[in-house]
Amino acid sequence: MFLIRIQVIWSPVVGTCRHQAISTTLNILVTEADGASQTFTYQLNAVFQPVVDTANQASDDISGKEVAINSAGQYESGGAPLSFKGIQLKDDASEAITDITAIQLPAGFAVLVNGKLMDSVSGSLATLLGGSEAMKTALANKTIIIVPVNDDGSIDNSYPTPDSHTTDFTFNINIQDTQNGLTTDRIITINSTINWSGEVDGGQSGTNPNENTQVTIGNPGPLT
Repeated sequence: MFLIRIQVIWSPVVGTCRHQAISTTLNILVTEADGASQTFTYQLNAVFQPVVDTANQASDDISGKEVAINSAGQYESGGAPLSFKGIQLKDDASEAITDITAIQLPAGFAVLVNGKLMDSVSGSLATLLGGSEAMKTALANKTIIIVPVNDDGSIDNSYPTPDSHTTDFTFNINIQDTQNGLTTDRIITINSTINWSGEVDGGQSGTNPNENTQVTIGNPGPLT
């Protein structure tokens, strides 16, 4: 049977005033029942990693517009540019959004990434675009765009319809907390809603209940 008495001697703190690490010397005195004893010295090093405090949340609603396509069926304008607007970081001084790791869309929608149509995004979008700064540039330039698609995968330029004009979806982002040269990453989920609006583009039927451009013919009032 051993009787153990532990004596702890603290060495000077290693790191900055926010204590990224401490180093502690432990002198452990081991005493046996017969009185024999010996001291063992151990070095204990503790590193304090930063913690990402930002949690799953909802972003501000995103505005989407009816998509215009050219004669070849290729995208020209419209859609719903992805946005980080409304996302609140718990610690703005040390936390930053560094990546989009997934965009999960309902059936009937896809995402244009710098002109490339993708059913969904899985994996690192920053890596796909050439880095975190390239991703932020694409977001600022509104070239990550959610668009409606037909069953054959082509872009649908007749959405929204009177009975369908909102889209709920989620996307995952990577939050990185950097303090005193140490970093911690955490992936969180953002819930978002697109509110779609149509464009008056002419040449549409006024009798199609699923067409967003409706023609109304009435008797104008008298001129005054």
